[in-house]
Amino acid sequence: YIIYKCGICKFEQRVDDKPATGHKFVFTTIRPATCKDEGLEKGACEVCHELYGLTGERAIPVDPANHVCYKEDGELDRDVLVKGIVTDATCIQKGNIEWLCPGCDAVVENEETPFDPANHIHGNKLEDTQSYAATCTVPGKEVFVCVDCNKVLQEKELPALGHDFGDWKDNGDTHTRACSRGDATETAAHGYGDTVWNAWTDNSDGLTQTRTGIDTCTVCGHIEGKSETRTVNADYIVEIYTVDANGNTVPAGTVTLRGKIGDNVSVPADSRVMGGYTLDETRSNLDAVLAEKDTVLRVYFNVNPSTPTPTPTPTPGTTDDDDDDDDDDDEPYTPPTVVVPDEPVPLVPAEVGPVAPVAPVAPVAPVAPVAPVTPPTIEVEDPEVPLANDPGLLAGPLTEAGDDEVPLALRAGWSLVNLLLTIFTALTAAWQLLSRKKKDEDEDEEKVQNAQTTEDEEDKDDRRSRLRLLSLVPAVGSVLLFILNENLRNPMVLVNRLTVVMVMIAAVQVALMVLTAQSEDDQDDRQETAQA
Repeated sequence: YIIYKCGICKFEQRVDDKPATGHKFVFTTIRPATCKDEGLEKGACEVCHELYGLTGERAIPVDPANHVCYKEDGELDRDVLVKGIVTDATCIQKGNIEWLCPGCDAVVENEETPFDPANHIHGNKLEDTQSYAATCTVPGKEVFVCVDCNKVLQEKELPALGHDFGDWKDNGDTHTRACSRGDATETAAHGYGDTVWNAWTDNSDGLTQTRTGIDTCTVCGHIEGKSETRTVNADYIVEIYTVDANGNTVPAGTVTLRGKIGDNVSVPADSRVMGGYTLDETRSNLDAVLAEKDTVLRVYFNVNPSTPTPTPTPTPGTTDDDDDDDDDDDEPYTPPTVVVPDEPVPLVPAEVGPVAPVAPVAPVAPVAPVAPVTPPTIEVEDPEVPLANDPGLLAGPLTEAGDDEVPLALRAGWSLVNLLLTIFTALTAAWQLLSRKKKDEDEDEEKVQNAQTTEDEEDKDDRRSRLRLLSLVPAVGSVLLFILNENLRNPMVLVNRLTVVMVMIAAVQVALMVLTAQSEDDQDDRQETAQA
């Protein structure tokens, strides 16, 4: 601009010849901005050197790219870095470490870590091709591998299961049991407990006894019959000898007797002196025990000194008294009384028939289930009165049952369908009457206005009126039938024997309603035609 000044009055006038160019500030960075802190710079106009603002300083906005972790030469200062998210290496993926700027927590470097073969983060799975199940006798094996790299992580041995035998089953001579897994069977001999014996019975031979018994297997319950025989009596021989005064021993005969084995056999006291002879106890083997066989009792009888020495004749055979060879002076010999045992033993025991073997104990038959008791049939005294569930009731009109004046239909529950049909029939009749009344009023008013009515129209009006009045008959009939034949105190059912009659009544009512509607439609058509 140019200032003009008056030389007289000194008035000055400013004339803007050139527009102001404005300041051209030049800034010098005092402190650079970083990712964490603002920077600072100072500026002044390069033309007029006026300072920027009041102080000539202004802030430099934060620079996200200028991280404080870098040195002045631009090299990354790792000593000040902060470790961020660490991703562990796995068996199939390398790991990573994020190094963060301490000023803004920005990731300035990613450090990759090598694979970790031992880090199987996704778990393991059962490897089918190397695994196999255990059997009864062979151990099994489970092999688990990494889901990602299929490396074997664990091998688990499964012990053999052992046989799972079921119950023993009787095969007759043996019993068998089988493994439930079908691997093996096992057969063993029966193991019997104590035999259950019956009483001993005498056999017909008089010498033996037999008893029968039952052996039961303690494992499978097999029953085996058995029997055994024992000898209880035996025959023994009594040899009788006589001794004369000269000490000569002469056989007097033998006797076979029978006694109980184990008993003592001896000469009774009352038989030790007889017929001039006395038992020689020193020579006789008295008190012998009867064995099962080959028991011999030898008894010697000495002639009494005061008794002449008889010359006994042994039986069988004879005895010569003078010891010569002739038989002229041989005399018959009578032996002493036969020796008997201490306990009387019958020589001929009663015959006993063979003992029948004991039949094996039959298993107890299961108790048959008790049959349900069939209630007695009740006869109806009056066959002419059908029961409430007799389908023949629908074949004819409803009749009264007996003296109680109760309709037969009341013997069953009341029908919901019958109630709905009754309501429908009554409402239809009421609707026809009310609609006719309203239409009659409208027609009377129209006739008054038109002042003309033909005879044919009056006849048709009468017919429609009769049809509407006729609709009262089904309505009243259905109401009466429902009241007389349905008892609402009985249980409710959907339909009963009266439903067919109620449906027929409702059908008649619908037919009357259709005829009435057709008649009204014809009248309306004629009126429209006449007006046209």
